[in-house]
Amino acid sequence: MKQAHYLILLLLGVSHFAKAEDITAMSLEQLLEVEIVSAVSKMPQKTSETPSSVRVITAQDIRHYGWQTLGEALNSIPGISIITNRYYDFIGARGVTLPDDYNTRYLMVIDGTPINDALLESAFVGDTFPIDLALIERIEYVPGAGSVAYGANAMLGTINITTKSAKNKHLTEAEAIFDSLGRKTLHLSTAQAFENGAAITLSASGLHQSGRDQTYHDAIGVKAERDGQFTKDGVAHNLDRTKKEQIFAKLEQDALKVSLVLSQRINHPSTAPHGANFDDAAMRIKDQSFGLTANYTAELAQDLSLYTNLTYMGYRNTTTSPYFKRSPPQQRYIGTQDSDAKRWFAEARLTSKQWQNHQSVIGVDVSQETQNDLLSEDSLGNVQYHDNNPDGRIGIYLQDQWKFTDDWQLHTGLRFDHSEQWGDHTSPRLGLTWQVNHTLTLKAIVARAFRNPNPLEARAGKNPALAKPFGFEALSNIHLQAESVNTRELMAEWRPNSSFELSSGLYYHQLKRLIGAAVTPSNNFQYQNLYSLAVTGLETAAHYHLPSNWKINASLALEHAKSEEGGRAPNAARWISKLSADGSIWNDQLLAAVELYANGPSSQMWEGKPVRNSTVILSNLVFTANKWLPNTSVQLRINNLFNRDDAVPGTDDTPVANMPLYGRNASVGVRYEF
Repeated sequence: MKQAHYLILLLLGVSHFAKAEDITAMSLEQLLEVEIVSAVSKMPQKTSETPSSVRVITAQDIRHYGWQTLGEALNSIPGISIITNRYYDFIGARGVTLPDDYNTRYLMVIDGTPINDALLESAFVGDTFPIDLALIERIEYVPGAGSVAYGANAMLGTINITTKSAKNKHLTEAEAIFDSLGRKTLHLSTAQAFENGAAITLSASGLHQSGRDQTYHDAIGVKAERDGQFTKDGVAHNLDRTKKEQIFAKLEQDALKVSLVLSQRINHPSTAPHGANFDDAAMRIKDQSFGLTANYTAELAQDLSLYTNLTYMGYRNTTTSPYFKRSPPQQRYIGTQDSDAKRWFAEARLTSKQWQNHQSVIGVDVSQETQNDLLSEDSLGNVQYHDNNPDGRIGIYLQDQWKFTDDWQLHTGLRFDHSEQWGDHTSPRLGLTWQVNHTLTLKAIVARAFRNPNPLEARAGKNPALAKPFGFEALSNIHLQAESVNTRELMAEWRPNSSFELSSGLYYHQLKRLIGAAVTPSNNFQYQNLYSLAVTGLETAAHYHLPSNWKINASLALEHAKSEEGGRAPNAARWISKLSADGSIWNDQLLAAVELYANGPSSQMWEGKPVRNSTVILSNLVFTANKWLPNTSVQLRINNLFNRDDAVPGTDDTPVANMPLYGRNASVGVRYEF
């Protein structure tokens, strides 16, 4: 991306040293008083008054723990687990852990704009997340059904991200990170405020991951290499190479914000996905995305505001997969899946406090795809499928927060969604909060959410009427039905003082018509509505801010997920426990942070056989040295401190049932402020 080179030169040319104001170092009591913009109901609400539980990650947390991907940050949240197939990362939560689902059951919002792409409807949390974490001011995670505010995809959780503002800032910084796995990252950014009230943020970042050898013992004698012979040692050589480039720009002028995001990642995975040749360097996945957004907020009258948003965004995935043709004439060939989707998104909403004891929002959003092109072909001249069928959607929603006594609040909401391809859906929500006293809050909520099938599931395949028996082909399925979830939840939040918080939530989810890949009776592959799940769980979390400014977080999630047939849900751990702490060792000039997370065992079916997934333990240690050198901070991070040989669940699309995680990895990062 040549634009990155020009932007780097620009960043170096506009450097003006100033001390950045740290607004993220807030006490728990202060944090609870911060109004959360559109995290739960698309209107400002205090954390203690939202009908759902809300987990907040600040820029300070991201810096202290040294997280490099959004998935690493989200993994700190109670009840969440992050798994990987070495080219995408996936969220598991509340009994639903489905590798290769592209996080389609989560909705991601950046600065008010939903960014799930039009092709996979994915919420990317790994290297394909489109912006650098150094640009993030805060992350708000709302577990559970959120379709009442956001429509499709907000089934299991909503991830609301706010980027840093450049207002009142004159700061330029550069950061370089190197680790022992051959990963190198460079980030340059500047935030400049001008006398006319305008402010601009510019950022460029790049990542290069060197290739390495990876052994998959269970692939020996099972997976074929480029010559058609089965691998004898299970070693994929010099793979898992990655290259990523990103650009971010934001202009702020009074109530107007305009932002641009460009991102590209190229990955050569070692996992030989889609049945490709094992240990073949021709395997390549290229992800490209862009987004151009303008939003404006106008105060129409006292306690009445109008928010508008106009966005044009796109995502393209090009996957090149090498195969070996066993029927005569035997030969190696290349299959290419090239998919490209673009859409317009527009939203307008009114937020009002004009009615006594009420805060309400009414809004409409429209999404129109201009392209949704799916193509699969190979170097032998065959076209498996080629389909372009853009969708159009409209959603109308209404939310109300009514404080009908000093201690009680009623939260009501209703949204109607229409899709040209998938029809109509209605998403209601009813919530109640009771401020028992100044320390204890009780909450209850019932809601319904949904997800439409994405283009990959419905259209990426040959027409079933034209399929050959035992052709091992991908088939389309335009008769898929939307998934849905009905949820009920009870929550208690106890805050006896500004230093301590204890929260606990009991939930029940009923998920229906979940979509997954299946083998048809004719031995072809097709996405189908496979099963339904019932999930019961308890999540408990504690936060303690010590007088020494150390912060301790601990959580335990218990979950029981079963299918309608009565069996355990695939990959659903019965428990997830987490403990983390961060603080100062020496005068805020030497900081430390430690994470210790454990996911309990689970089970799954892999290639028709039951497989057990062992307990996974994650341990990370971070030291950050500030001001030892002028305007410089240095960070040492050690991942997998105890060098455990753990693995996460795989799928039928991976070479083994349990995907090995990386061993111990040390990284050093240097940040310099101009």
